[in-house]
Amino acid sequence: MPQPPTPPPEEPGGVFGPPPELPSGGTPHGASVPRPPTPPSPSPSPAWQRPPVPDPADSLPRTPQPFVPPGFGPPAAPVTPPPPSVPVTPPSSALSPGYGYPSAPAPPPGGASIARRRTLDGAAPPPAGPYAPTAVPNAPGAPGGSQPAPSKGPRRRPDPVRAVMIVVSVVSFLFAGGGTVWLLTQDGGSTADASGDPTPPPGESGGETLPAEPIDASLAWDQPAPEVSADDLTLEGRGGWLTDDAFVRVMPDGIVSYDLASGAENWSLPFETSRGECKASLNADGGRIAILQGRDCEVLTVVDIVAGREVTSIPLGDDYTPGQYHYPAILGDTVAVGWGVGGGGYSISSGERIWRSTLGSQRCIEGDYAVMDGSFVSLLSCETSNGTPDGGAIRVTDEGGREQWSWEYGTEYEGEPFEVSSVVSLDPLVVDAGIGEGDYGMGDPHLLVVNEEHTEVEHVLDYDTTRYVAPCRLNTFADCRLGVVLDDHLFLATNEPNGDAGIVAFDLTTGRAEYEVPALNGGDIRPVGAVDGKVLAYQPSDGTVEGLVVAIDPATEEATSVMALDHETVAEETALMTGLFPDDRLVLWQDGTLVLTAQVFYEGDSASGRPAVLAYR
Repeated sequence: MPQPPTPPPEEPGGVFGPPPELPSGGTPHGASVPRPPTPPSPSPSPAWQRPPVPDPADSLPRTPQPFVPPGFGPPAAPVTPPPPSVPVTPPSSALSPGYGYPSAPAPPPGGASIARRRTLDGAAPPPAGPYAPTAVPNAPGAPGGSQPAPSKGPRRRPDPVRAVMIVVSVVSFLFAGGGTVWLLTQDGGSTADASGDPTPPPGESGGETLPAEPIDASLAWDQPAPEVSADDLTLEGRGGWLTDDAFVRVMPDGIVSYDLASGAENWSLPFETSRGECKASLNADGGRIAILQGRDCEVLTVVDIVAGREVTSIPLGDDYTPGQYHYPAILGDTVAVGWGVGGGGYSISSGERIWRSTLGSQRCIEGDYAVMDGSFVSLLSCETSNGTPDGGAIRVTDEGGREQWSWEYGTEYEGEPFEVSSVVSLDPLVVDAGIGEGDYGMGDPHLLVVNEEHTEVEHVLDYDTTRYVAPCRLNTFADCRLGVVLDDHLFLATNEPNGDAGIVAFDLTTGRAEYEVPALNGGDIRPVGAVDGKVLAYQPSDGTVEGLVVAIDPATEEATSVMALDHETVAEETALMTGLFPDDRLVLWQDGTLVLTAQVFYEGDSASGRPAVLAYR
């Protein structure tokens, strides 16, 4: 029976291993200065560079944990999908229009419904069909998932609105699978290109350019929603990625790859444990993703999503396991994963643990990880010897766990309780943090810009959650895909439930909102990412007008059309994209192809004909 891997010996100077001990008594304005890559000094190391105190638990005998066999069966035979489905009637609801999805305009006198089709040049179109569905309401503020497992790490903001709305959605059979995540796989943000190379920094297109002329797209293919039993009520997908020629998604029963041009199934790897209830890495690196499996998500599996094969499965073998609420992060030959009261890094090639952070062995624990700009980013939470919270840090390391720089913060900011929850950007460092007591005692969300030396907060953005769509998913450290950073500007969508939205550019060098770009022809709009020096955004269909992809040019502060979606499939687009929460849909763009995919499925979705994937080219 395989045993948990033994950690390799630490390198001199303590550059490997768990996060360093942060000095006590820091404030949000105090931080470590980035270290130059020089050899270790022969003089005694500072406290937080010294090797961590050995974890007594490592010397205790462990009960052998049975190794869960690789969680995938043999690839299933490719299946050619049926042609795009016939239009479905968009769902209706007695509830009022909600967050981010304006309702269709009221018909003019005489009862005729006049649609303003979005043409490629932005001009008003001729009258369209009679669809005028009412949008399903969304919850104010960014949504979150279920409450995380008990943890002595950072507090998470409760989300009672989401819990209530989920119950309402199930009881009412709203046939809506969620909101939208706007994800670009080629440039900007923290997602890596699944074809192999890490994502370029924001503002660099990685070789992709926008089309010279707007694309009048057609629906290339679709996939139906899965069956959801009355016992399950809902099912969740766990992610989606684009490779050079395929779309890959994690479904409740396995991983499936589809040909990007035709939708034909390339391969599938079925889950044998956990029914897909554990998290997958938000990023792909080198064409590989990391997935947690097992009853308690105690097995770490790496999958090559280009070749369609399992690379390795590693039993974590710790007293604590990640559970269903923590995301692994993959970078090079390393996967990092946290479990609230600690975390660790694991070598893909050897299966060995490279570092470990655990409660009791040091004052600060590293419990959440992400990959941004080709580095690991982690969230540390600290406490005093008597267990009182004592601030924390954002720490940036390479794939081996060697620290590149860090920013330390205390328990208060300007006399108010302070706690960091997410990282929006690394260059510059922008964090989502709670300040004050706020609702439920968790602090009101703020966006803060840290100076270049990572020594103090430089600006607090004029950010209001009632005015803007939150960039980060509630209760997650790694998922901030609703905000795009390009050329020292943060682009956020405005929250206009019953009106026309826009995208506001915040100057991160001053902290001020600089300009706003409205949606073409009105309606909703969300930033997707950055390509060719421009901000890419998606305007979803409202039931009468097809969706639109636009590019915002910071030089002109204007939006121009990039792609108009298929007007014949307005009903399908509306059915897929209308929903409760703006994190339950993915929008992926690559070289003139747009893929819309659902992440949450409800009982009744399949019977109603609601699609799960729509691909436009």
